[in-house]
Amino acid sequence: MFRAPHVLLTGMLIASTTTAQAQVRLKPDTTQGGSTQGVTDRSTAEGGAITPPLSPRNANYTIDASLEPARRTITGRELITWRNISTKTATELQFHLYWNAWRDNRSTWMREASLAANRNPASPREQDWGRIDVTSIALTDSTPADLTPLKHVIAPDDGNPDDQTVMAVPLPQPIAPGVGLTIEVKWTAHVPRTFSRTGAIGNYFFIAQWFPKLGVLQDDGWNCHQFHFSTEFFSDYGVYDVRLTVPATWVVGATGVERPDGPHHCY
Repeated sequence: MFRAPHVLLTGMLIASTTTAQAQVRLKPDTTQGGSTQGVTDRSTAEGGAITPPLSPRNANYTIDASLEPARRTITGRELITWRNISTKTATELQFHLYWNAWRDNRSTWMREASLAANRNPASPREQDWGRIDVTSIALTDSTPADLTPLKHVIAPDDGNPDDQTVMAVPLPQPIAPGVGLTIEVKWTAHVPRTFSRTGAIGNYFFIAQWFPKLGVLQDDGWNCHQFHFSTEFFSDYGVYDVRLTVPATWVVGATGVERPDGPHHCY
C-alpha cells in the first residue's frame, strides 16, 4: 500500500506526494473578544480570542521558513519582538538551540541518555545527526546592530564545553524593565534521524522545538537551561505568525481555525 510522505510539526501535520513548492501560514487569531467577566464571557464563538489576554505575550515571533525534505533541512528567518517584564536589567539574550543536543555524542543530552536505565544510544551515521546553526543575529530597532560576531554557546547547568544547546548574545545597550527590542535571527536546521520526539525516518518527519527560542528572563536572571535528557520546555508566552514553505500539494493540518489568505492556507 502506498503511503504519502508526512511531516508533523508542533501544531501542524503535513502530507505530500509531489516536490513543487507551496506555502502554509499559521497566523495569530486577531478576533476581538467580549467582556472580561468569566472564561465563557471572554471567549468569542468564532475564534476563541480573549480580550484582554490572560498572558503577557512578551515574546512574539514572526517566522518564515522552508522545509527541504530531500536534504532534511529547515532554513528560516525569525523576527522576535521581546519586552523585558522582569525587574532585572538585561545585558544579554539567551536562546535555546534544542537540536544541538543531537549534534554529536558529547552533548549533555547524549551523555545523560547513555546513563539512563535500559538506554544505550548507538552512534548515528554522520548524516543522521541533527543541529541548529545560527547564521546571523541582529538588532533591527532604531539603532540596528549586527550581533553575529558576539554570539557564543554557554553551559550554565553543568559546564560541559561540548554542549551547544544554549546560545548567549551580549547586548550593546542594557534593556531596562518594561523596555523591549526586536531582533532578527537567521538559521539552518538539519533534521536528525529520530531521537526524542523529533526526527525523520524515510518519508515521515516529526518536528518540534525547531527554531531558536528565547529563554525566560526572571527577576533572578535568565531561566535558559541546557537541554537535558529528562527535562521539558519553558518559554515566555507569545503570538506566533509562521509562514512555512513546503512541497506543493502537501496536506496540512494545524490547530486553530482555517482562514482565507489568498493562495495560502491559514489557520
